[in-house]
Amino acid sequence: MPATTFNLADLFEAAVDEWPDRDYIVDDRTRRTFAELDERANRLAHYLQAQGVKAGDHVGIYALNRVEWVESLWAIFKIRAVWVNINYRYVEDELSYLFANADLSYLIVEEEFAERARTVAPDLPRLIIGDDYESALANQSPERDFAPRSDDDIYILFTGGTTGMPKGVVWRHADVVMALGGGIDIMTGVKLTSPDGFVEKGRVGFPIISYPLPPLMHGASQWSVMGQSFVGNKVILRGKFDPADVWKTVESEKANLVMITGDAMARPLLDYISEHAAEHDVTSLFAVVSSAVLFSQSCKEQFMELFPNIMISDSIGSSEGGANGIVRVDKDSQMKGGPTVTAARDTFVLGEDLMPVKPGEMGRLARAGNIPLRYHKDPEKSAATFMTSPDGTRYAVPGDFARLELDGT
Repeated sequence: MPATTFNLADLFEAAVDEWPDRDYIVDDRTRRTFAELDERANRLAHYLQAQGVKAGDHVGIYALNRVEWVESLWAIFKIRAVWVNINYRYVEDELSYLFANADLSYLIVEEEFAERARTVAPDLPRLIIGDDYESALANQSPERDFAPRSDDDIYILFTGGTTGMPKGVVWRHADVVMALGGGIDIMTGVKLTSPDGFVEKGRVGFPIISYPLPPLMHGASQWSVMGQSFVGNKVILRGKFDPADVWKTVESEKANLVMITGDAMARPLLDYISEHAAEHDVTSLFAVVSSAVLFSQSCKEQFMELFPNIMISDSIGSSEGGANGIVRVDKDSQMKGGPTVTAARDTFVLGEDLMPVKPGEMGRLARAGNIPLRYHKDPEKSAATFMTSPDGTRYAVPGDFARLELDGT
């Protein structure tokens, strides 16, 4: 069935119906086709409903990258509940703050983290991934008999807490899919006008195999998965980052695109493959994407030396502003030393008066159009970040500074 809304679950189900037998998610334990994962997500959604989870309730996912993470994500969206991403590196104090601030009604947790979750929130209902999880799914219906969903359903992305305690950024589904999910093409600026545009893109495009390395608890990796889902592409997941395993997996799964977070991942990957290139056939790889942080010129050059035909892209953005800009580099393009990107659609550099600056001037990076509603339970921070300019344009202004160059970059 074609999607009739930009609701995330509707977009996923449209992809399932278009490519039911295509491989979808592969981790180091198992693999699922689109139809197989959708059926399991339906069962989990019914289980959550049986536990009393309702539309608008907040459900946390506390796990490493794995198939069940993705099943849980779609199950939560299917019943119009709100997922909460939980940083598995948090210690007890940080978890206590997040669990309380996020107003969790239910928790899906990996066995490795179950005891810590029990210590922090002993009374919070939970489902532990493992035998309990499988039993829960086995006893539920695989059908998609859920209530109609809406563009206005809520999605919350909690920031990583690197600049203070984590903050929940509240989006409408229809806005976040434009800002982060590919509804607006970050290179061309073309914006989808119909929900079935994702399936149309998947039909005409070449299917790729994507391998996001960062944890799914971070927005960059999570949106890599969802964006690939909507167009029928296969995604590889691994619970821990291990450079040797990454290259072995690229070879065995014939990955085309690897997503990293800057030098922290790029350097170990380069160090390993520089010494072991003869041991691996990684000719399937044609793109390396860095998201969330820009990675250094030296790493880009080393990738180009090792893989002359590879394409590299840097993108900048935030939980509050979505994708703000991108630069692509290949062997035929000039590599600039500084973090200069082509601005995405609806991205501006604003002066103190909240009006766009002139070329050559500094200002604050901002996004208009499809932007969040607010921060969860923080009206003061919301007012300071989501502002309306004198001409009536509403902007998300997270606080990053940029210079508008004479050429528009």
